Amino acid sequence: SYSDDTYLWYQELPDIDPKTVPTTSEYFELMKTDSLSESGRPKDRYHYTEDTETWNNYFERGANVGYGMRLASTIESGEPYRLFVLYSEPQSPAAIASIERGAEIISVNNEAVSGGLSQSMYDSLFPEEIGEENSFEVIPLGSEESQEVKITSSEIVITPVQKVSIFEHGVATVGYFLFNQHIASAEKYLVQTIEVLKD
Repeated sequence: SYSDDTYLWYQELPDIDPKTVPTTSEYFELMKTDSLSESGRPKDRYHYTEDTETWNNYFERGANVGYGMRLASTIESGEPYRLFVLYSEPQSPAAIASIERGAEIISVNNEAVSGGLSQSMYDSLFPEEIGEENSFEVIPLGSEESQEVKITSSEIVITPVQKVSIFEHGVATVGYFLFNQHIASAEKYLVQTIEVLKD
């Protein structure tokens, strides 16, 4: 009933008796549409499950495991798959390794990204345990030279509001901030940021 209430393609869900599936996580892995969009890509490309403790830790504290870099991919018909860094969390392993906004990741553990992400590459990019070390070949923004970087996963506490600045645009004074995550800990950061801009 939760899926019927909240899932975008609820009318396309398979009718599976939960008693026929060994575990809850396996059941929810099956509870998604397999339909394709008009472009031929799966409609649901983001389906995942996680245990309640992990979710609460993330939502309440903004804490998760990883390298502290947010990624985005480009998928164009007939073009190589490309993977870019949207931003890095302050003081995260990615930031300490100088993996910053605009950098392109071209290989993961010597496996080229251009052909798409294999399961092992995905697992390396999104580790589930603290202390996992992986190697990335990265081209920083504005450079043509790649560099190999080894980074180790750790607990990342998200900074939901970043890059607070004020600048002049013509006759207007503009306040800017980067708001990344709508989680419980974001409220105090938003209040503080608005006070700074107000002052």
